[in-house]
Amino acid sequence: MKIDEIVNEIASKVGISHAQAQSAFLASVEYIKGKLPDSVGSQVTGLLEGKEFDASAIIKEQAQEKFEELKHDATEAFENLKEKGKNFFS
Repeated sequence: MKIDEIVNEIASKVGISHAQAQSAFLASVEYIKGKLPDSVGSQVTGLLEGKEFDASAIIKEQAQEKFEELKHDATEAFENLKEKGKNFFS
């Protein structure tokens, strides 16, 4: 189901204008996306546009985020170790 179909369904069932239904729908989608991780939120938009769900994109993005976190932690641990080494040999 595409966005315009959903908006038309809302307008029809609730008895409001298309513009009002569109505003309500888009606000709801943004609220929901705001509660989800970015990788999942972008998939919501794609689904509403009629695209296939791409689980591999979510996994790839989450793996990249985890890699960056590990890289940061390793760099920080190395800097701490280096500082301790300097202090030890001083």
